[in-house]
Amino acid sequence: MAVELSIPGGKDDFFNEAYDSFSITDDKATVYEWAMLLPGLHPYPRMYSIGDGRSVDGDDEVSGAYRLIAISRSQPSQKIYDAIRAAAAAGEITPVKPAKWYEDPPEDFTRCVFTAKDVASVLRKLGATGPRIETLLATYTPAGENPDQGPAPAPGPSLPRPAPRRRYGPLPEKRSAAEEKMRARINGGELTVQVLAGMKVVSLEKEFDAKRYTVTEARKNVLSEFNHQQTPNTGK
Repeated sequence: MAVELSIPGGKDDFFNEAYDSFSITDDKATVYEWAMLLPGLHPYPRMYSIGDGRSVDGDDEVSGAYRLIAISRSQPSQKIYDAIRAAAAAGEITPVKPAKWYEDPPEDFTRCVFTAKDVASVLRKLGATGPRIETLLATYTPAGENPDQGPAPAPGPSLPRPAPRRRYGPLPEKRSAAEEKMRARINGGELTVQVLAGMKVVSLEKEFDAKRYTVTEARKNVLSEFNHQQTPNTGK
């Protein structure tokens, strides 16, 4: 992933000299270049740089002071510079190490180099806008984030799944208890199970006058007594 940001060159009226366009093509630049280019300002116009290494393009203290003056002339540039400096001081971003191992990082913060990804993270927190800034942010959008809708909402706590609804019949625990009682009654001889033609016939036994009769026998006795009562008494 790479971003290309550029600003066209021009001609300085005072010096009557042209200067070339400036581009960031390798995803890194100095703090000064980021602060100037992103709001739409050329970092090295003739009024700031005449190419002799004595103004904003030098590496001495005087050149560093010129860079700070150039940044201070633009409020957006100053905001970007301050935000990058604060993020670096807080350890949120880290300058790119010098290309040569024996070189020390620059003491002048305007000359410190930062990657486009780190600068994009700073601009996103800053809420900065502008054509070049939006191009940078769109190129370095964090995973799972829509640049048009902002960060994706954090997933909420998972809710417990509802228990399946019972359509009919007793609850499973009550059904199990009833089955256990039924087995106990069968095993104890209280219930007799008979199998006739593949059907189960359960005869309930009850006690009548200290003698046990099946339900079928009891019904026969009741019917017999009823018939006896209905028979007319002739007195014979």
